[in-house]
Amino acid sequence: MTQPVDPLSILGIPLKAEVDIGHLLTGLTLVAGFAWWVYTTLRATRRTRLREAEDGALRLLRLLLRERRGEPISLEELQKEYNLPEQRDRRRAYCKRDYRFKTSEKFEAAIYALDWEGKVDFGR
Repeated sequence: MTQPVDPLSILGIPLKAEVDIGHLLTGLTLVAGFAWWVYTTLRATRRTRLREAEDGALRLLRLLLRERRGEPISLEELQKEYNLPEQRDRRRAYCKRDYRFKTSEKFEAAIYALDWEGKVDFGR
């Protein structure tokens, strides 16, 4: 019976069967650091995409209000109009995805953000 040949020993690289605790801890540290880098990068990318989608939603809301040409509309009606299935293509064009506000409070906050920026006039 033949013994299995180690591919690294064929190349002239000696390979020991024992592992030093220092090498093990260094390897674990490198793996943990890489995993943390991947996690933070993905999280930052997700936050950036969400912020871009919210900005696109604000632009779409301004367009919807501009199309009304000054006609008053309640927040509930505006939210319904924004969430209509017919607006799906516009949401994708403006937000780069089919972005919808999770709650009516977030929608209301977006409208007040437009007011704060001076983009919407509530006729005060």
